[in-house]
Amino acid sequence: MGDIHEGEFEPKYTRELGARLRSIREQRGWSLHDVQEASHGRFSGSAVGTYERGERSISVRRLSELATLYGVPVDQFLPSDDAQGGRDRNATERIRSKEKVVIDLVALGERSDSAELDPIRHYLNAIRLQRGDYNGRVLTVRATDVWAMAAMCTTDTAALVESLGEMEVLRPQ
Repeated sequence: MGDIHEGEFEPKYTRELGARLRSIREQRGWSLHDVQEASHGRFSGSAVGTYERGERSISVRRLSELATLYGVPVDQFLPSDDAQGGRDRNATERIRSKEKVVIDLVALGERSDSAELDPIRHYLNAIRLQRGDYNGRVLTVRATDVWAMAAMCTTDTAALVESLGEMEVLRPQ
C-alpha cells in the first residue's frame, strides 16, 4: 500500500503467491484445464496460469473463490512473512504479538477517496456479514485476515499494517 499504487504489485510476493497456488493445485492432481472445468469456466486455465507465474495479481475475492474450489483455507495460499525480508519487522511483530488487529471502520470510511482501500473495505464487509456484526465502529480481524488483505494489496502484512497505521485506521486492542 504505502508506496504501492493501484495497478502496481510487488513481483516477489506475487511470484511467491503464484508458486503456492501452483503447489496446491498440483497437490490436488489438477491441470489448469481441470481448474477451468471444476469452476464451470469461472476461472480460465490461462488466467490461473498467469496468477501462478506471478504475471498477474489476484484479488482477494478471486483468491477466496479459488481457495473454496480447492477446498483449502485462503491463508494456505499466502507466502510466509519470512520470505518477505526487508520490511519493517516491528509491524510484523505487532501482528504476531497481538494475533489480532482492530480496524476503525469509521476512520476507514472517511478515507472514501482512497480507491486502493476498496478491496480491504469489501473484505471487511464480508467479515462483518459473516459474523453478523453491524455495530459499524470497529472490527477486530485475525492475523490470517491481515494476511489475506495484504495479498489483496499485493504486499506483505508488515507493509499493510504500517500503511493502515499511517492512515490512522488502526486502533489499540
